[in-house]
Amino acid sequence: MRAGCRWLLALAGSFSACHRGAMPPRPDGAAVVITPETQDDGIATIPEVEPNNTLTAAQPLVVTATMPAAVAGAIAAGAPAGQTAKRDVDLYRIDVAGPDGGVATAAGDAGPVIPAPRSVLRADLRPAAPGLAPTLEVLDATGHTLAAASGQAGEAIAIPNLAARAGSFYLRVRAAGGDASAGGYRLVVRLAPFEVGAEIEPNGDAAHATELAPGGEAVGYLGWRHDQDWYRLPTAGLAEGSVLSVDLDPLPEVSVTLQLYGAEAHKLTEDRGRKGERVVLRNVRIAPTDPFVFVVVRADVGFSAEARYNLRPRTDLPKAGTEAEPNDDQAHAQPIGEGTVIGYLARGDVDFFRYSSDGMALLDVEVTPPERGGVEVELTREDSTLLARAASSRHAPARIAGQSIPGGPVLIRVVPRHGPIDSDDPYRLTLTSRPAPGPGDPPPHSGTTE
Repeated sequence: MRAGCRWLLALAGSFSACHRGAMPPRPDGAAVVITPETQDDGIATIPEVEPNNTLTAAQPLVVTATMPAAVAGAIAAGAPAGQTAKRDVDLYRIDVAGPDGGVATAAGDAGPVIPAPRSVLRADLRPAAPGLAPTLEVLDATGHTLAAASGQAGEAIAIPNLAARAGSFYLRVRAAGGDASAGGYRLVVRLAPFEVGAEIEPNGDAAHATELAPGGEAVGYLGWRHDQDWYRLPTAGLAEGSVLSVDLDPLPEVSVTLQLYGAEAHKLTEDRGRKGERVVLRNVRIAPTDPFVFVVVRADVGFSAEARYNLRPRTDLPKAGTEAEPNDDQAHAQPIGEGTVIGYLARGDVDFFRYSSDGMALLDVEVTPPERGGVEVELTREDSTLLARAASSRHAPARIAGQSIPGGPVLIRVVPRHGPIDSDDPYRLTLTSRPAPGPGDPPPHSGTTE
C-alpha cells in the first residue's frame, strides 16, 4: 500500500491525499486504474487511462453545465509503453449535445455569420510538479488545431472561453519542453452559459473572427502567451467618410497591441501599450469599399486567464482640424491647409501630413507637444529631401520658421521624441505661410529650428 501511495503522489504531485486503490504494474498498452481523488475545488478527479495518444483512443470526459470534470494524468519521459520514437501525448474527448444555437447564416458582403454558442468551455491545466512545461491544445473532430496554450516549467495554463458547439472536440496535453519536462498534471474542464458580448475561441485569425458591431462592446481574455483575438466589424450603413475609434481598457500585468485591418487583412494602423496601460486607436478612416474591418487584440508580454478586457469600438464623422489615421507613411499623408490640426501619437507612431502651395512661399511650422511628452518635426520635399527639422524642448514647442518651399506639395512628419505616451493627450500642429519675397526684396529666412 505504501508503494502505491508513493506512485500516486509522483503522478499527482501536490494532490491532496492518497486513497485506497488497485494500482497494478502497467503492461504494454494496458489501462492504468487509479482510485478517483477529490481536490479542494470539490471536483472528483478521475485517472488518465492509457493508451490515449490518438483521436480514436482519446479518453472521454463527461462535462455538463452542472458537472465539471477533472482528470489526473502524466506525460511520460520518452515514449510510453507500447509506443516507439514518439513523445507521450494525452488526448481527451468532449462531446457536446446539440442544438447549440443554429447554423451559419448569410450576411451579404460581410460573409457568413456564425451564431454565438449557448455554452462556453473552460479548460485549466496545472502541473503537479515544477518540471513539466505543459501545452494544452484544442482539436476539432478531424484533428485540426483550433487553439493552443503553452506554459513554462511548472506554470498553470488555461483556455478560458472555448465555444462549446454541438459535436465532439478534443483536448490534447503534451510537454512543451521535451522529455526533460515530463511529469504529472491535473486537467479541469467546466461548462458555463455564453454571455452576450463575450469573446469566444477560436478567434485567432480573420477566418474565425468574433462578430462585433460598432457601438457595441466585447469582453475577452488574453488567456495565454501571444494570444490574439480577432473581431469583425461590419461597416454597412455607416455614413461615407466615417472614422473608427477603438478603446481597450488596461489589463494588469499584460502589455497589449491593438491593431486595425481592412477587409483584405491589410494593416491600417496600430497602437502598443505597456503592462497595465490603456490602448486607443483614434479617427481611423474607413474605406468605402470595405464591407467590414478587423480589430485585433494581441498579448505582447504576459497573459491572464482570470482578468478580462473591455473593447469598445465607435464610429463618427471626422471633425475638422483633427488628424485621421492611417497616415503612417508618405503614401497615406493627410492633406492639410493653414491652421491648426490636433493629432495623437501612439507608441512607435509616425504622422505624415501633406501641404501644398501655389508657388514659392515661406512656411512656418509649429508643433506643441503633449503636456508630458516631446515631439520632433521634419519638413521634406516629396522626394524625401530634407528641408528643415526641429524638436521641442521642455519650455518650447518645435518650430520651423520662415522655411522657403517650392510651389506644390511638401510633407510634414511628426514623431514622438521622449517622455510617456498618453493616448488622451494631443499635440497641435500649426501651419502659416506667406509669399516668398520677389527680386530686390530682402532674402527669405532660410528656416530656423528650435
